[in-house]
Amino acid sequence: SISEGHARAILALKTDLIAQKELLKDIVLHGLSVREAEEYVRSHKAQVLKKKTKLSRHAAQALEGVSRELSSRIKIRETNSTRGNLRIKYSSPGELQDILGKLDKK
Repeated sequence: SISEGHARAILALKTDLIAQKELLKDIVLHGLSVREAEEYVRSHKAQVLKKKTKLSRHAAQALEGVSRELSSRIKIRETNSTRGNLRIKYSSPGELQDILGKLDKK
């Protein structure tokens, strides 16, 4: 009872079975168009990304302090609720040596 376009929108939520079921229900019950279904997917993915990248106030302050101490941009990317990556950016071999020297002193 749904079109191929609706099915593609639902499949775009491949990692979230609950969101897929919710979108299907909305399509059937409320007659969402394919464009509305695609907008639902975009909105849902944006919300998930925002939740994943939001740091606690304490973590954000600590990150800012370390970034200032090393004089370099630092990014955190959570891979799940208990793991992630810390990335320190540098733009030259000399800058890398400075950062490593500062870390070695800690």
